[in-house]
Amino acid sequence: MRLSPAKRQDLEETPLDLTEIHERLDRLESVEQIRGLVSRYPELADRRDIEELVKLYSENVQVGRKQGREALASSFRRVLGPPGPFGVTIHFVGPPDISIDRADPNRATGTAYCRAEHEVGDKWVVIFLKYFDTFVREKGTWLFANRDMKAFYGADVLERPNGAERMKYELLPGGLMSRAEAPECHESWREFWASTSSSKEG
Repeated sequence: MRLSPAKRQDLEETPLDLTEIHERLDRLESVEQIRGLVSRYPELADRRDIEELVKLYSENVQVGRKQGREALASSFRRVLGPPGPFGVTIHFVGPPDISIDRADPNRATGTAYCRAEHEVGDKWVVIFLKYFDTFVREKGTWLFANRDMKAFYGADVLERPNGAERMKYELLPGGLMSRAEAPECHESWREFWASTSSSKEG
């Protein structure tokens, strides 16, 4: 594209803000690194590489009342191996939506959808969920600080999840994702249906 003389002069006279350029590049690189982090998680979980999986998390990750990667590794082994119920698992994670904290460029948040399939005895259980993530940059590397999961539904692949209670099958009864919380957890969802009800009544 050929620039007009006036436009070229404007560009030449506009001083470069190197600080702003550095900040923009840092945000772009951070988002790309976090995308890689989110993509790496299901790969390691599904092949049961617990040693590498916990390295995706902050060294001080909170695990219930305990803290640290060793406690997290023990938790993963309990859930993903015996005495856990799972055989083969497949986690298909969609592109994450990532926001870098403007006040603290070493922190970020993000969400991502996931279709998780699980071999549980003679059943093939599908859970569709949404990750709510908090990220932290430690020693130049982006890591998970926390992962919260909210399920849309859970059911055997031959069963429909329709109805008021969409968790037809609980992988860990009374524990992780024991009930469907999404999309009702979103304020916009609740406001939408509240406004729709109001319109009908009017």
